[in-house]
Amino acid sequence: MSSLTAALAAPLVALVATQNPQRIELIEREYLVCSDVTPAGVDPIDELNCDEIWFLDAGCRAIIQNDDPDDAKRSAELRDLGKRLFRRAVLIEDGPIRDYYLTGQLYGVELDWFFPGGLTPPTDDYLPVFGDLVYDMYGKDLLTGRIYAYDKAQFDKRRKELENDLGHPLRQFTVWAEELVTTSKGSVKVYGWYNEFHGRFTSTDDILGLGKGNEYYNDLLALGNIVVDESTKSPFEAEAGPETLPVVPFTEDEARALAILTGTWYSGDVLLDGSELPTGVTVFAEGSIYFFGSKLDETWTFVSSDGNVHLGGIQNELSAANSNYLALSFHGDVIVSGYASNLTGALVAPEGRVSVSSMNTMIQGIVHGENVSVWGILNHLTDGTDPSQ
Repeated sequence: MSSLTAALAAPLVALVATQNPQRIELIEREYLVCSDVTPAGVDPIDELNCDEIWFLDAGCRAIIQNDDPDDAKRSAELRDLGKRLFRRAVLIEDGPIRDYYLTGQLYGVELDWFFPGGLTPPTDDYLPVFGDLVYDMYGKDLLTGRIYAYDKAQFDKRRKELENDLGHPLRQFTVWAEELVTTSKGSVKVYGWYNEFHGRFTSTDDILGLGKGNEYYNDLLALGNIVVDESTKSPFEAEAGPETLPVVPFTEDEARALAILTGTWYSGDVLLDGSELPTGVTVFAEGSIYFFGSKLDETWTFVSSDGNVHLGGIQNELSAANSNYLALSFHGDVIVSGYASNLTGALVAPEGRVSVSSMNTMIQGIVHGENVSVWGILNHLTDGTDPSQ
């Protein structure tokens, strides 16, 4: 199948509206350099498979086309392309698709980019708007994808239609709609060795890859300098900072109240190994939390008011209990250490630093702080676009 690698920045988004349905033109202004993008309408094929994405932090679903579901790398690239189009149409640009999302009408979208049947909509039962993702390449607009919006009944109907046509249920993947790593004031520094990063970095300052053998599978965007592997300029660089930043979905008082109800509120610093905690609770400390449990498969959310949250231990399977947040310090730092664990959930320190110093650990979620640093070895950080998922 023909493909292009889009590597140029484009103008700011332009909105073009027509009636019945309304069309939104979404001109990508970000760099696309490491994603293999197939332009819409190029070498269409008669039969396509489809996957379903659950954008965990956005509370929204998407159906994406997949021309080679047996190719894990290709499937991951298409999830990344779907995330870009979803972010542009739903989370970033003002318009009717975003309006449906903000008012709670939008349950899911369908992302169409091969158009084997031409440019006709895949169904006649959708919310009265669609969006086109267009890249400006060498002064020529390139239609890359189209997005259709559904309420819950329409989405369920469309998914059933596809599953009947395909003869099997859609594969389901979890992807985070926010960027993998973001900073609000400072820099991102990668000192570690042989880590993999599947998702975009956006920094309000520098991105400095000072370690060895680290692999970045997506764009690095920063308002400051971008340096990778001590002296080499990253081929992914762009002079842009975060377009959106994670918004903590609960307040400090709300998290404290939840913990008081379950008996997992602590008035100062606390050292935990997990045996003290019931499953599925929010743990809240006014001071620091030091967690060093091992070989546990549990669902918790760790929240600190004025201290740090330190997640250690070995061979843990930890997932978030509250709003997809695994570790949050409102006024301190989040520190991940330990060995050979799988951590699923956001790691957020809106007024501090997130530091990853673990080894051989999979972190599935978003990482956000005033500053972010990665010191560890052989870790995978992913927003859901890792081919191994």
